[in-house]
Amino acid sequence: MTMKAERSSRWTAGFRAAVSHGIFSRGAVSFLLATAGVNVFNFLFHVVVSRLLGPTHYSALGALLSIVALLAVPLGAVQLAVTQAVARRVDADEPIGLGRSVGLGALYGLLAMGIVIAFTPLVDRFLHLGSWVPVLLVATWIPVATVGAVLTGALIGEYRFRAVAIATFVGGAIVRLAVGVLLAETGGGVAGAVSATIFAQVVTTGILAVLARSYFGRAEGLVSLRATSRDTLRSIGALTGLTALMGVDTVLARHYFTPFVAGQYSAGAVAARIALFVPGAITTVAFPHMVAGDGTSAASRRAFVQTLGVVALIGVLVAIALTTFGSFTVHILFGSAYGGSKVVLGTLAFESAALGVLSVLVYFHLARRSWTSLGTWIGLVVAAVLVTFDHRSPSVVASILLFVVTTLVVVMAAPAVRSVIASGSQASATWFTTGEYSSADLDFTLVIPFYNPGERFGAHIENVLAVLSESGITYEVLAVSDGSTDGSEKQLEGMDSGVLNLIQLSENSGKGAALRVGLARGRGRYLGFIDGDGDIPGDILRGYLERIVADDPDIIYGSKRHRDSQVVYPPLRRIYSWFYQQINRWLFRLPVRDTQTGVKAMRRDVLASALPRMVEKRFAFDLELFVVAKRQGFDKFVEMPVQINERFTSTVSLRSVKQTLLDTLAIFYRLRLMHYYDRDISLNETDRTDADHICGESSINQPGAQ
Repeated sequence: MTMKAERSSRWTAGFRAAVSHGIFSRGAVSFLLATAGVNVFNFLFHVVVSRLLGPTHYSALGALLSIVALLAVPLGAVQLAVTQAVARRVDADEPIGLGRSVGLGALYGLLAMGIVIAFTPLVDRFLHLGSWVPVLLVATWIPVATVGAVLTGALIGEYRFRAVAIATFVGGAIVRLAVGVLLAETGGGVAGAVSATIFAQVVTTGILAVLARSYFGRAEGLVSLRATSRDTLRSIGALTGLTALMGVDTVLARHYFTPFVAGQYSAGAVAARIALFVPGAITTVAFPHMVAGDGTSAASRRAFVQTLGVVALIGVLVAIALTTFGSFTVHILFGSAYGGSKVVLGTLAFESAALGVLSVLVYFHLARRSWTSLGTWIGLVVAAVLVTFDHRSPSVVASILLFVVTTLVVVMAAPAVRSVIASGSQASATWFTTGEYSSADLDFTLVIPFYNPGERFGAHIENVLAVLSESGITYEVLAVSDGSTDGSEKQLEGMDSGVLNLIQLSENSGKGAALRVGLARGRGRYLGFIDGDGDIPGDILRGYLERIVADDPDIIYGSKRHRDSQVVYPPLRRIYSWFYQQINRWLFRLPVRDTQTGVKAMRRDVLASALPRMVEKRFAFDLELFVVAKRQGFDKFVEMPVQINERFTSTVSLRSVKQTLLDTLAIFYRLRLMHYYDRDISLNETDRTDADHICGESSINQPGAQ
């Protein structure tokens, strides 16, 4: 299997699936683009208004808008509840009426507005505003935004993403920027900038009402939202804590620093939030997939891992760029008056990158209905206490926030990783039962994973069958297609149907995933595998089988470092291989000089103990096999020479090297920190549900034994 082709097919298949029936269908792309556009225009709003207001007044605006963002959190919960209710009605083909729901939304919004008005003097005194007007304007925003949340939820529930995109972009982006600049330039000050936000929400809600006009005039209203109070409170609490954590430093800066210094800090915080633009949109799009199966399905795990990786990578890259070009960024965006912002920009940029990762973790725990999602409140309290005791400079405040958010990421990531690993391994555990796996019908099972192997595939299989036939043992060969698209399976037609069985996976999932399926179905006392591309000839199996009979090893494996190996090996690959094996020796203390060569065999009881505990599905599968087997007390590993005549049909890229290293570190984390491989495995299932889920089995007639 070539790594380059494997990656290409995986990305292509994933993209096609996403476009046809996934997160990018039904106008979701337009919604995603509109969200990105709103972020850009909002950023421009801050850039322009900050120049017009100056640091002193801009710090007040930043604090007020942080309060607006906090008030928007429960509105997000309202939007989600309406979306769920409408979606259920759509599935049942029932009419939808929004009159009653919009009325209730307006009523609750007015009540909330009254509460905010009552606290206006306290907010004014805390933020040193000198006027009640900006806070009163914020209060009037609430009922309008509540009605908008109901309408948005209804439109999304009917998958009308384009309608929401139009309203959001026109009102929240274009109108807000234009009105904000106009009012600030004409002397409106902080109140004028806040008024622009209110007017933009009025326009957005008005457009939504026009686009949702078909919902009005129907006699029947929405049915019960069917959202439990526990789930609703958990969502509101988690998102409120996350939003508050994102803005707490700006509010505290306004309270503890002079208005001018606070304004510079606010500008640095706004610039740093560039690192959250794309990650925020990605997390929003990925959340429905993380919800799949209450967060426990394979799709949920895959969405979480992919989203976490992409968000972390983008956040760190943007943070590095902002740190490197801090002075230039501040000067271009805010002007020379905000020169002090560059002092905190780098620190806050990395804090924003960490906040992006934290957002993914919060959404994942919400998808699993876990109270761990409320961990952001702990971070909020700790940050507020630390800043209260030490706010000697803006740099100190920024460092405190970076420390708190990073620590919170580590704390909340631990249960998330543990639950993903546990869910992933549960599937592999169902492939075995103690009774089923203890019996062996044959002497040897050979699994041959392949992905678009090329023209040599058929000849390679014939060579393997001939060698095994001459050995005199009972055997079977399981050829596992890892989602091949080149029609290579046809090369097996006409071969011995008594011993050759073809297993076809529905999608390209990685060499390790193909091996898991094949090994789980094997019936041999010894089970082994050899690469399907023919680089390692089947003739070497003769020596391996003889050594198995003579020594009964736990695992027998091919090694390029054996003195009798004959390998055509490019210098760069030799360097990669040597360094990787040194890393493995240092991390795992394995008595193995080469874990990665694609030919191995292991006794049935070794595999029965190791495979249910294993997680890796890519190229670190071989390493994890050795690590888990050794952890379970098996240590009779026999090294054998290998012959590699033509190398390499696959290529090594920096991306594949990085992924392999990350997988290796993940194995170390599970072994040394989580002690994941030490746990007891309870095998209560009697079928192979997971394997049947991802593959369709066919044979050249019927499998059998010679």
